[in-house]
Amino acid sequence: MKNNKPAKVSRYECLYGPAVTKHVKILVIAVSAFLGCAACGVPSMADDEKIPLKASDYEKMIERLANTNEIPTKVKILGDNAPLLTTVPLFPSDYDWDEYHRVRKQLRLLSESVNNESWAILVQHLEDEPYAMTYTHTFDGMRNASVGSLCRKIAQDSLTYSFRQFTPWISGGEFPVKENVLAWERKETRTIRREWLDSKKGKQLWELQVKECEWAITEAPGLKRLSESQRTTFVEKVSKEIERLKATHQPAFNLKLFFGRDYTFYQKQVADKIREKYEAASRNEPGKRDKNRGTEPKQGDESK
Repeated sequence: MKNNKPAKVSRYECLYGPAVTKHVKILVIAVSAFLGCAACGVPSMADDEKIPLKASDYEKMIERLANTNEIPTKVKILGDNAPLLTTVPLFPSDYDWDEYHRVRKQLRLLSESVNNESWAILVQHLEDEPYAMTYTHTFDGMRNASVGSLCRKIAQDSLTYSFRQFTPWISGGEFPVKENVLAWERKETRTIRREWLDSKKGKQLWELQVKECEWAITEAPGLKRLSESQRTTFVEKVSKEIERLKATHQPAFNLKLFFGRDYTFYQKQVADKIREKYEAASRNEPGKRDKNRGTEPKQGDESK
């Protein structure tokens, strides 16, 4: 079910759409041929990434996260490897998968474009309601994410990644993966709230990351569960990151957000199999369809 390595994304396509991008490339090829200049060919991805982005570009990226598809319904079916009901998305039969993958590319570009300016814009869109993306997360389960919830995830992850990139694995416990997440969370920044943002008004992302790093090496619950050598190494690495942040004013960001092993995205083939399995179970057990079919709001259900 997982497919966590989407193709490299062009800023042209994400900012202006595939149709405009195609015509621009055709025009460039035509001009290059006319001038007889091979070096004037289609801009490479490397050149594409050098294009400086403006505030309006970040706004456009966020706007283009909105998905025109109908929101999938949450249903329960028996898992493949265990006799337990699992919540999965029931995509409409006419779901536009090109649109789904367009939004996924857009999400990748936005998550890879985090900086002081884009973060300040992201946090202005935390409550945006339009449906954006359906995925399943290891901890959170199946989600029909809104534009706002994706902006929130990027903003929150960026806030703490400066030190989380160095956190060692804490072994033991009944649920070690979840415990490793909770060990480095604090109430104030677990979810970004408007009151907290108002209290940090005027602060850039790199400055907020410095504060998070300082908390991580002095007060984080996870410190108590590290061995002496682990704690020493962790503090040294985060201290160097604090020095880097103060020297460069350039925040750290997570290139693997949404594309690590914790996130499962969907393909048409998988969606068709889910539908077949759900409908077969409904035929075998009259009334099961209504019992196990959830209801969905008109907008994304994960706006916070």
